[in-house]
Amino acid sequence: MSKTLELIFLNAANKPVKLLIPDLKAGVTEENARNAMNTLLETDALNPTAGKPVAVKSAQIVEKDTHVIF
Repeated sequence: MSKTLELIFLNAANKPVKLLIPDLKAGVTEENARNAMNTLLETDALNPTAGKPVAVKSAQIVEKDTHVIF
């Protein structure tokens, strides 16, 4: 099963902007996710085409399970 960490920010137009981190191996806590997201905002490290993130919205782990039939 693969896990992806989705960090969701809001841009100036109040629209969601996602940063996806695939193949998550280690556990992620609310505290370290919030700290990392705030650091990304403070350092102005993100510049996606959807608009520059200005606020933290949420973080979630998405699990995907693939079953090959043939």
